[in-house]
Amino acid sequence: MLKDDEQLAHCFRLVFPGIKEEQIATASPATLPAWDSAASITLLMLIEEEFKTSIDFESMAELDSFSKIASHLKTVARG
Repeated sequence: MLKDDEQLAHCFRLVFPGIKEEQIATASPATLPAWDSAASITLLMLIEEEFKTSIDFESMAELDSFSKIASHLKTVARG
């Protein structure tokens, strides 16, 4: 995993303490029963803090998987 992906995985572990390592890369509401709207908000707030970025409200609904969030963060990092 890239450093950013490892940081993101850390955020997932904090919000979903029971997540297995092999579940992280494919994590989404469909694969994690604990991923509800409250978990989404908690996760995105934690990601904003961890990556020192801001996620606009319109993007939040689309960021519903590890891979989508990772792609978003890479796009933001490129500017």
